[in-house]
Amino acid sequence: MATDTPIWVWPPGANEPVLAGQFRLDEGQGWVRYTDAYMQEQSAGQLDPVHLRFDRRIKGIPVSINGGFPGVFVDAAPAGYGADRLKEVAGRTLSMLEMLQLGLADGAGAIEICADIDHKLQSWKPPSLIKLLELVLELEDTAPASRAIRRLLDDESTSAGGERPKITIHHAGRLWLAKMQDRGDAPHMPAKEYVVMRLAKDVGLTVPDVQLLGDERRKVFLIERFDRGGDPFKPTRVLYASAHSVLGLDGAGGHEDPRRSYLVLADELRRWCTGAEAINDCQELWRRMAFNVLVGNTDDHPRNHALIRKDGLWRLAPAFDITPLPLRAGSLSLACDEQGSKEGTPERLLRSARHFELDMERAALWLYEAAKLIANEWTQRMARAGVDTSTIESLSPAFATSHLLAQDPSALAKSVDIARLKVDRRRRRI
Repeated sequence: MATDTPIWVWPPGANEPVLAGQFRLDEGQGWVRYTDAYMQEQSAGQLDPVHLRFDRRIKGIPVSINGGFPGVFVDAAPAGYGADRLKEVAGRTLSMLEMLQLGLADGAGAIEICADIDHKLQSWKPPSLIKLLELVLELEDTAPASRAIRRLLDDESTSAGGERPKITIHHAGRLWLAKMQDRGDAPHMPAKEYVVMRLAKDVGLTVPDVQLLGDERRKVFLIERFDRGGDPFKPTRVLYASAHSVLGLDGAGGHEDPRRSYLVLADELRRWCTGAEAINDCQELWRRMAFNVLVGNTDDHPRNHALIRKDGLWRLAPAFDITPLPLRAGSLSLACDEQGSKEGTPERLLRSARHFELDMERAALWLYEAAKLIANEWTQRMARAGVDTSTIESLSPAFATSHLLAQDPSALAKSVDIARLKVDRRRRRI
């Protein structure tokens, strides 16, 4: 028999949740029913302004994707490493509803789905960076650095998503996600992510604060949680929706779904966001797409992009999870042109710029300036972050497009001409 599970949400600026509604799951069909009190609160936000608009139907809003779970609920649930740890502790496979109930209170965004919110909030507090670093020093020589995260969690769980171990910690009065080298990782993963995230900031992308700590053997990469604020032990939260949810993708959807596209995501941005903010965010989305090509980040899948609700508006969240991956450099996880290609050539990037509210000349200028900075800086920055020479050499394919455009501006001019020609041909056919 189906039962209702409370939906708890942190209103803007509040450090305590309110009851926003009830969630019912019945044989793979979900229903979301808002409370009247939540809908009447002026500052309250729709959990998803497209798929979960305020609605007074007695039964609620029907949800059929993801086995009946709205995408923003899935975003709040443990995933990857966190989900695996929960299953190990339980000794069995867990349903999505069980993971939402059992997950720690450090999931993405401002939503919790559970019967006993007081127990969930009281049963977990963020550990300190100092404690994590102490455990790092105690590790055996042969142990992966990420073992410190597992020990800090007492080999239990985390709600933070992603395949690799990570943990929410408090440091300098703020909340951060800490990542460390795991067994089986490519060498120097924390340092590589740190360097590329700093480069992203330097070319003008919106990114959270990041830090790289630890000794030569074991690095700790910290990225500030942009979905939290205020007191780290009783934080405010903001609503969060991954691009996977924004695009309306089902968890079982294939990689060839035509909605897995930067252009479609820009269209959805214009539905979720409004006014000048939507234009600015579309332009930033293009720059992020291009930056992923310039640094060889091929792991730009829909859960590595997100929107957040800030100051009463949905906006593109700060960039995160950007790492150079030389094996498939230039190939993106999301399509970058109207034909659905995922091969991020300069011509395709420029040809699609107009779809993101950018004229081709402005896009080309940004692409050249970003490529020049990246090409001139990445090797020295990797070395300063402790990455060894052989690993730096192995990363060269990831930055090949940056070097090409920086060393030969005429190649970019040719790309502009080709892109403009193809756009003109398409217009004539239309």
